[in-house]
Amino acid sequence: MALASILGVYHGYGFTEQIIPNYLLTYCRNFIMVLPVQLFIAGPAARWLFRHIFVGTQRSEAVQG
Repeated sequence: MALASILGVYHGYGFTEQIIPNYLLTYCRNFIMVLPVQLFIAGPAARWLFRHIFVGTQRSEAVQG
């Protein structure tokens, strides 16, 4: 998220003498948007995906072990 905020500041404002306040404002705005997306969409989707990809690996290891 920090790199995305730096790129957003560069794209939106450029590198000026107000880089630090612009960065802090952009970081806070990104955090407000990213946290719910991570908690409710991206996190559960990633867990579901990896659970379905690796479910066969866990079962075969349990049977052999």
